[in-house]
Amino acid sequence: MFFCVTSVNNITMKNDPVQNNIHEEGLDIKKIVIKIFLHWYLFVIAITIAYSITYFINRYSNPVYQISSSILIREKGSNVGSVENIIEDLGFRAPRVKKEIENEIGILKSYSLSKKAIAELDFQISYFSIGDIKISELYGDALFFRVILDTSHIQLLEHKVYINILAADKYRLTINDDLNISKVLKFGQSFENEMFKFKLILNSKKFNHENISNYDNGFYFFINDLHSVINEYRGKFTIELIEKKATFLVLISYGNVPQKEANYLNKLGEVYLRLELEEKNM
Repeated sequence: MFFCVTSVNNITMKNDPVQNNIHEEGLDIKKIVIKIFLHWYLFVIAITIAYSITYFINRYSNPVYQISSSILIREKGSNVGSVENIIEDLGFRAPRVKKEIENEIGILKSYSLSKKAIAELDFQISYFSIGDIKISELYGDALFFRVILDTSHIQLLEHKVYINILAADKYRLTINDDLNISKVLKFGQSFENEMFKFKLILNSKKFNHENISNYDNGFYFFINDLHSVINEYRGKFTIELIEKKATFLVLISYGNVPQKEANYLNKLGEVYLRLELEEKNM
């Protein structure tokens, strides 16, 4: 029926540019559809490649989590009914209040505050699990063992120490590069040389005695330079201001281990509030 109509109105269509354009567009759409069907395999290949890339990215890379925390900033020395508060109630932010908030943001981002927070957290040692596909950082309850450092002894910083769990009571310690150390030790036994002194405590709640083969790939840890850790966390988290009342600050951090990021933000807020209370007491 479509071709019958076009043939009847053929003369009219030649004289009508609008109808002529519609006809041409219809033919173009047909050509596009035909080309798609003729080259369908190209679309299948493109979709397969895109899916494969997405799969391998998710498979071989560690996810990054966003963690946020909020802090209420109170005006220092503010009085109900003061000129500044009246101005704010009218919808204008007083310069003094704005300056105080900027000062508090500066304190939260300061090296000294981050140093106090890091000192109260167990960030001195980083632990990693070596998997068949990727290496994952472990923290908190996910740890299979903990390293107890002898703080009176010199410790080589940021040097990988490899651990292979052999049984519930022993493990193999390996330190490569120039040290070339390989030694079987018992959990709780102290290891000491010129560069290290520590002992390992097995997390019996996490360790599975029946599936010892699960730990064949092993683990490694290294002792962090706390100065580097402080600067890393200072540079990593951001502070956003909630504009409505200009009293809430939102601290945002990113990382592969959400519990570790949350602990840092919570501890930073805790230390900040503690210092604010000490200042008021003084």
